[in-house]
Amino acid sequence: MKQYDPKEVSISWNNISLNEGIAEGTFILAERNAPDWTQVVGSDGEVTRIRTNDASGVVTVTLKRGSAVNALLTTVLAADKLSANAVGGLTIKDNQGNSRAVAATAYIEGPPPMEFSNTETTNAWRFLCDRLELFHRGSAQISG
Repeated sequence: MKQYDPKEVSISWNNISLNEGIAEGTFILAERNAPDWTQVVGSDGEVTRIRTNDASGVVTVTLKRGSAVNALLTTVLAADKLSANAVGGLTIKDNQGNSRAVAATAYIEGPPPMEFSNTETTNAWRFLCDRLELFHRGSAQISG
């Protein structure tokens, strides 16, 4: 039997933990901007496989509106506008399984849209990564 606990997924950026106040549902989405390979098919049907060499990606972290992490990221983003140096490593790890995502260099794209509602809303923070490595390794095995 396998098991997964979303509370066991840790995410940090630039030595800042982003785990407090994560949203219900999808709270982390890590994706590459381009596939590793593409292909071109000529008029004669011959296929050429082409390496894209683009390992850049985007990590979206979705927080509940009331999370204190929102204020922290807003402060960092404001400072980055002045200093242009809020760049750091980003790590996502399933502490029960073996899946993880790593980027040595990542930065906040900009502020998320602001939304008000009669239900709890979320803020989706996008981190742009120069080289995003994704390691899908499954969930933890438990005895049974």
